[in-house]
Amino acid sequence: MKKIFTVIILAGLLGTQAFSQPTASITIENPRIDGNRFYWDVYFMRTNDDASWNNFGNHMLGDCSWYWEFNLVDLTNYVIEEEDPTVFGASYTNSIGQINGNLRINTVFSPVTPTNIELNVWYKAFTCSAEITGDDTQLSGLSWDMINTGLTTYTNQSVIETDYDSDCDIALNTNCWTGNGGNGDWDNTANWSSGSIPDNSTNVIYPYNSTLELSGFNTTDFAQVNNFRVNHNAKFIVPQNKGLTVFGDIELKGDTNIILPGSTSAVLGIMYSSALIPKGTITYNGYALEDGHIKVYRNLYYEATDQEYYHHQVAAPVANVTLGDWDMQHEYSWAYEYRADNSWWNISEPTRPTNPGYGFILSLYGSSGFETSTQKIEFVDNLVLGPVNPAINPGTDVLSLIGNPYTAPISWDYIIGDAANTQNMNDVVYIWNPDGGSYVSYTSSEGGAGNQSARYIQPGQAFFVQASDLSPTLNLVPADRSENMEVYLKSSTPAFVLRLFTAGGNTTWDETYIRFVDAEVTGAYDRNYDALEWPSSYGASATEIFTVSNQNENLAIDSRPFSPDLMSVPLSFKAAVESEYSLNADPESIESFSPGTEIYLEDLMHPEQGWLDLREFNTYTFDASPEDNYARFMVHFQIKDFGIDELAEKPVNIYSDRTDAIIMNNSGQIIREIQVFDITGNLMITKGVVSDDNYRIFVSNNTGYYVVKVITDKAVYSEKVLITK
Repeated sequence: MKKIFTVIILAGLLGTQAFSQPTASITIENPRIDGNRFYWDVYFMRTNDDASWNNFGNHMLGDCSWYWEFNLVDLTNYVIEEEDPTVFGASYTNSIGQINGNLRINTVFSPVTPTNIELNVWYKAFTCSAEITGDDTQLSGLSWDMINTGLTTYTNQSVIETDYDSDCDIALNTNCWTGNGGNGDWDNTANWSSGSIPDNSTNVIYPYNSTLELSGFNTTDFAQVNNFRVNHNAKFIVPQNKGLTVFGDIELKGDTNIILPGSTSAVLGIMYSSALIPKGTITYNGYALEDGHIKVYRNLYYEATDQEYYHHQVAAPVANVTLGDWDMQHEYSWAYEYRADNSWWNISEPTRPTNPGYGFILSLYGSSGFETSTQKIEFVDNLVLGPVNPAINPGTDVLSLIGNPYTAPISWDYIIGDAANTQNMNDVVYIWNPDGGSYVSYTSSEGGAGNQSARYIQPGQAFFVQASDLSPTLNLVPADRSENMEVYLKSSTPAFVLRLFTAGGNTTWDETYIRFVDAEVTGAYDRNYDALEWPSSYGASATEIFTVSNQNENLAIDSRPFSPDLMSVPLSFKAAVESEYSLNADPESIESFSPGTEIYLEDLMHPEQGWLDLREFNTYTFDASPEDNYARFMVHFQIKDFGIDELAEKPVNIYSDRTDAIIMNNSGQIIREIQVFDITGNLMITKGVVSDDNYRIFVSNNTGYYVVKVITDKAVYSEKVLITK
């Protein structure tokens, strides 16, 4: 830590009149190296209202001096580079040199009344320099806490060690933001004093009043530094949807030094955050006269909806927060906590703690003038740096609403994979989607599936977890923090996962996931692979979509076993209002399947339309009303290649391609005949000897199931195939 000093300095030669002595303070600021010279600025501040301050001449104020020493390295050739005559109205002269081994600045005041100096205001009096002596080896390891570590008292004056920093303190082992690159980009090397972008081994200083303030990370999502110091009056704003990891210590030099903004985009409910991962200590009082601060903002979007209120599941991203700090400014706003008996309890006492790890709901409802607005909530300091142990309700599939206690995302993959801190918990997590008016979910099993906002739980976000028995444990630890900033409610598309989502109707929408895994799943509800569909808090006013297991469980994430046979998954749809809707297959999720895989949507209310090929048409538009039967759709899969060797091991592979059947002969056997039957067993087509190893045969223009039989000189092979137009 670089030390800056303040000392009572005005000890002039006064006349015999009896009056108190004027006093002032000085501080050394902005020490820097240029070549082999050490530069520093001297600031001056008047600290009392003694009358003689305004009449130097009448009181014969004369020679005044102050002293300090620089340790460890030798300095010589002292020079006053610059002085500001406006401080004392040109009524003084200065000299600099050594006396008794200490650095001395001597000021001689003229017997002229100076301009009045404002009380308790720092003035830059002058800039000094000295030559650094010593070999290159000594200079290469030089840092400011080595140079500037001592102050010598003189004539019984009191000495106070303080810090007053603003501009770049450029040590040989420190990188300082200058903003000289012509833009505010962290990733522009010209904005840094060393000409290089910091990494996790770099000590960084962020100054006050740089040429251009930091405004963004152009290519970096999460910047990394070693030690990080923000100087007095400086404000380091972490760009939205970006983050900073500090591997060493953070030192704040006064005023608001680090700001983590949050905002809501024009798209309803999609929120952006910024993150800070401090891995060392945080010193808030790096400047003795004024503490530094870290301010964290959480924006809660409100819009008058058909439901007349707008839910957010929230958690405090810092410690020492009470319900009153959430500033529920909208009329008729409410807060609720979740109980183990699946009930919601209204909480209203402003002094009620909302401790780290505690999740709850804020329900915003506004009167006239608040139909559309954003509520900005501010949290100051008290960042959580250690483990947090939220209360977990015990029992099989029993739910608990907990919260992210850190100023960074936490990863469900890390949490559920930490056997030391998470035990007897189901591998599924749910968060409320205030935009769609529904819950989204994620499971980490078998590569993971679900919504990215449930996977990377953002700062200030509450989330639901499920115990698996009577002895659950879930401790959140700093290692759960993740350098993964995701826009709230972004989707995840690993291999063999189809994401379906709705649009239309009112302001609500929903999504569901169907995935195929090489694991022992049953097609029923498998608690560590599936996520149950949760009805919306908006009830009948919400659009919902979900699959139905083979034991009639409603699922938001439906994991199915790989199979070369056609698999059909029931898909239910609940309309919020009578309107036109669309059912959409996420294009990226369709591409997660092997190219030969066929995916079709069947509307059971309109069988005359045939099956829709979702690879070719990923949006289906239809009319629906709340009175319709929910069991409206089927999704059909014919998976051709799913990463296991079952198909490759077959001597003869038979599969469909729209109206045709494809026969792949890997056996070396001779195909004597191909027969095609309809689903009732009627022989439709016969084809004689086929010499091609890969052969295509027309089956039908009518959508349906058919059986293709291949007879070779040694065996008979048959397969049921799906034919579509």
